[in-house]
Amino acid sequence: MTLLVSLFIAGVSDFFRAQEKTMKDVFWESVQAARLQAVEGDRTVKMRYDEKKKLLHWGTGETAASVAWPGKSVEFLPVDQRETVLIGGQLIERGGMLAVHFFADGTVENFKVQLVDNEGHPSQLEIDQWTCAAITRKTP
Repeated sequence: MTLLVSLFIAGVSDFFRAQEKTMKDVFWESVQAARLQAVEGDRTVKMRYDEKKKLLHWGTGETAASVAWPGKSVEFLPVDQRETVLIGGQLIERGGMLAVHFFADGTVENFKVQLVDNEGHPSQLEIDQWTCAAITRKTP
């Protein structure tokens, strides 16, 4: 009986761990929600990161939504400007944007995002400004 209970607990624990959303999951769900709000409301929607409250926030002056950020930070970066700093052996981009804008036609301001997990490891995502989808590039 003890063996069955311990197997059940281990299985349930693994199931819930597998269901935890990653930083990328939370980011992409937020991007799609902001884009949908812009298209359905026929208005520009602003997305920003509140570093003090650890919230990714989007909305218009009338309606807004937020989600708790599971990592350490989010930084919106312009695509056409680069300023990098070497921190702890990793190149980190700086010179971020305070917010990005999603437009009523389904497009978004041209930007990329740098996500930093709770251990301090950065990762970057590029966003297609026409479709709000991820841009993937082949590495040579």
